[in-house]
Parts: sequence; structure tokens; C-alpha cells
Amino acid sequence: SIGRPHVCGGNYYPQMSVKLNEEGTATASFKVMADGSVSDVSIAKSSGSSRLDDATITCVQHWKYKPATMDGTPVEMSWQAAVQWKLR
Repeated sequence: SIGRPHVCGGNYYPQMSVKLNEEGTATASFKVMADGSVSDVSIAKSSGSSRLDDATITCVQHWKYKPATMDGTPVEMSWQAAVQWKLR
């Protein structure tokens, strides 16, 4: 999904942000581990809402990736992804 923001919704959208009609896009920075799990999640660019930024970290921590490989062996890699928060 390079170039397209990910969407975290449902249980991840903070209730207070829903009540306040908060929307935005946060960019998360993280490592994709050799097993495809995600670690060291932080916010590289804020959505403008600390609630949405915190929810971004929580959501991204649950992602799984196909890991990068070097000479056929899975390796750890740094990555960034935009996460869009949009109310329907």
C-alpha cells in the first residue's frame, strides 16, 4: 500500500475523537521484524490530535507484514506508513 494511507477504524477509533469529529492522517515509523511483526512504533508526523496519534500506535502494533529478505533470509527493516482517520 505504498502511496496510499492505511485505515484504522472500528475499535481503534477513540470514542472522544468520534464525539469531537476529529479526523486526520498520522505517519507512523516502525520496524518490520524478520518474523513480520511490527516493533518500535512511533509517530513521525502527527495527525494534529494526540488521541489519533496514540490510536495510530496501538493499531500499527497489531499489523503483520511479509518481511523483507536478503539473500533469501528474512531481515528486519525500518518502515513508515500513513494512517488515515476518517469518520464515515
